[in-house]
Amino acid sequence: MSPVGDDHANGTARHPVRTLKRARDLVRARVADLHGDLTVHLAPGTYRQTEPLVLDARDSGTGGHRVVWQGSTGRTVVSGGRRVTDWRPVAGRTGLWSATAPPGLTDTRQLYVDGVRAQRARGAVPVTLTQTATGYDASSDTIAHWKHPSDAEFVYTSGEALWNVERDGLGQWTEPRCRIASAEGTAITMAQPCWDNSNKRVEFPDIPGRTVSMVGPGHLTNGGKASYVENAYELLDQPGEWYLDRTARKVYYLPRKGEDLARADVEAAAAEKLVDARGTAEAPVHDIAFRGLQFSYATWLTPSRPEGFSEIQAGYTVTGDRGWATQGLCQYVDGGTCPFASWTKMPGNVSFAYGRHIEFTDDVFAHLGASGLDLGTGTADSTVGGSIFTDISGNGLEIGGVDGQAPASGVQVTNNHLYGLPREYHGGVAVLNGYTQHDTIAHNQIDHVGYSAVSMGWGGWPDKIGDAATPNPSHDNEVRDNLIFDYMQMLDDGGGIYTQGLTGTSLADGEKVTGNVIHDQWGLGKSVYTDNGCTYETVQGNVLYHASYANVASRHTDYRDALGNNDPTLIKDNWWEEGTADGDNKGLVTTGNKIMAAPSDAPPEVLDDAGLEPAYRGLLNRRAGAGSAPEAPSRVGTSTAGADALYATFNPTFADGGSPVTAYTARAYDPAGRQVGEQSVTAADFRRTALVRIGGLPSSGAPFTVTVTARNAYGASAPSLASAPLTPTAPGVLPDAPTAPKLRTASTAATLAWTPPTATGDAKIIGYRVTVSDGRDPVDVTGRDVLVTQPSAKGMFRVLGELRPGTPYTVTVAAVTAAGTGPAATVEATTKP
Repeated sequence: MSPVGDDHANGTARHPVRTLKRARDLVRARVADLHGDLTVHLAPGTYRQTEPLVLDARDSGTGGHRVVWQGSTGRTVVSGGRRVTDWRPVAGRTGLWSATAPPGLTDTRQLYVDGVRAQRARGAVPVTLTQTATGYDASSDTIAHWKHPSDAEFVYTSGEALWNVERDGLGQWTEPRCRIASAEGTAITMAQPCWDNSNKRVEFPDIPGRTVSMVGPGHLTNGGKASYVENAYELLDQPGEWYLDRTARKVYYLPRKGEDLARADVEAAAAEKLVDARGTAEAPVHDIAFRGLQFSYATWLTPSRPEGFSEIQAGYTVTGDRGWATQGLCQYVDGGTCPFASWTKMPGNVSFAYGRHIEFTDDVFAHLGASGLDLGTGTADSTVGGSIFTDISGNGLEIGGVDGQAPASGVQVTNNHLYGLPREYHGGVAVLNGYTQHDTIAHNQIDHVGYSAVSMGWGGWPDKIGDAATPNPSHDNEVRDNLIFDYMQMLDDGGGIYTQGLTGTSLADGEKVTGNVIHDQWGLGKSVYTDNGCTYETVQGNVLYHASYANVASRHTDYRDALGNNDPTLIKDNWWEEGTADGDNKGLVTTGNKIMAAPSDAPPEVLDDAGLEPAYRGLLNRRAGAGSAPEAPSRVGTSTAGADALYATFNPTFADGGSPVTAYTARAYDPAGRQVGEQSVTAADFRRTALVRIGGLPSSGAPFTVTVTARNAYGASAPSLASAPLTPTAPGVLPDAPTAPKLRTASTAATLAWTPPTATGDAKIIGYRVTVSDGRDPVDVTGRDVLVTQPSAKGMFRVLGELRPGTPYTVTVAAVTAAGTGPAATVEATTKP
């Protein structure tokens, strides 16, 4: 094959064909009598797809031999994009350019300039919204006067509520999206069924506030307030933003610094599928390999349609005209569809159903608008290895499903690098593994992701009402020897490795989470999260540190019988900071775990073995796309730091543009939009403190908003969306003492645990001060967990090292705010001999 080949040719090296479809047809004529692997050689270049490569059983290898689609690593691209050319300046709009939409492009959600994702035009909602049954009543008719109000989409970002950051959405782990159907005067009507599916989720009549789905609230929180609005011409105000006027067939773009649209490769994602393998149980697709290919520039248009994106968890959504009333609700409502929790999975831009012996090796999944790769129902004995997943709108890799069809089995996901995702549907995860058997997720590096890194299992939520988890066929899955860090960078209530539901029939065949190194979690959650109904999981030999709230949690009652036991779980021989004592809590067994004061306390062989194996570490030096300035930070909040100062906190950038973020700059603005303050902080200092102080603000009594930019070697990001306004005040009331202090001791280290004070005075907690009776200098405890645990009263912990065995210690901990250091709580304990 060649991008300049001819589909009338015969597919030889001298006479290559051009399209994947033509190559597939030639393969079909040859697979009946294979005496070795049959290889489709794709010469370097871009293969533009107007339709997906559709595969079925006829395209499979035979006689134990494979059909191999072979590209040139880093140089062969399978693209669903349409190139946008002939850009012209827009009269009357300085810096704005436009181009005619290319043929075949009727809609898209993604635009890329020289391989760098551009931002759909977005901004603050320009009116105050009051929720109604069908949408909103707006404080003015501003939106009704936009060129195309029905193009606009409200985005509801969740996450934990802290400081003046509001929690919108449908649970801390979600970010639903719904389109405007119409705007007439001040009446805004939202598109259906997205609106009802996000606001009418049926609740148990005898359990107020408990949805039958048992996942999140029954309606958009915070009065239905939208976090921001996206996709309108009127919102084009920052370099790097774009908008497609579908009616006029015009693409608008505000170039970033240094971009030359006369020379740039501008790609609009048009195709929704690049490869669509449609096997069946009776006729599976099998023995096919994809090697050395990059899959790029595909979109997913369902969220732009009335269906919208009514998220449940990890990219699963409620869909259909009455999805809110019946979908996945099974035995709990009349007409409920089964099995319980069988909601709609995000599709993959490359997807397989009933695929056997499928291989992806040395591939790149980048610049994609749905999930990258979906190895769905019935996938068996297949491998994904040595590949890169990045710049993907949703989940990186999906395995299996939860809809009661054939589980995936024997899928091996090893030595891949997944990072810088999800870029659009921020509740997505790097690896989503549903109901599966004998799957292995091992030796991968997962870093800089917005929510959980690995999500395992499903269907455990019925334990919230005292019912057993939904029966499922999963067993013998393992997640081992992965390196996971800088995860949960945007949303909350997740984990490095998150599992729920039954994982087997006993500890022998239940899920094994072993040998992983997991560190530096930003959002509130756990390193290893055993959520609702998580039964028969073994968590052993992992290195877990720098988590917010817990290293391994949480406990759930096993409702499969009436004995009152907990879900059987074994937590053994981990190196961690949590320090929970050994014990058997009704089947929840904790034993042999070791407190670590620093990563160097863990065995070097465990640290060295986690992540990519040596032969694959070159993946870390490969980047998909050109280097660029980073993405803007998100979820900016402020707190008073004095009469003329504010503290700002925010969620850091996790899409760094191919160069590490080195610094952040926070800027304060008065109500007239004038900048009145600025302060920069290095990325290292922000990681340590999770805040920046902006001083010298005018003492006008007016509120200020704050935006934040991120900087790397390529330049500064666009500014974040602004914080809510806040007026600085001079705090004078100290916080109360922390509560429930505990000292969990080993021989040379101890975990100090405490609960934040419920009364923080007239300012927010920004740190804690810890003293130890051995005379060492006081320890100042700072970080994101300090800020995020206080509103929800979640526990804090820190490890004190360099202690002497068999020695009594007295330790104090006090909360710190802008008003000063409050009274301390005291705890005493003796280290182990």
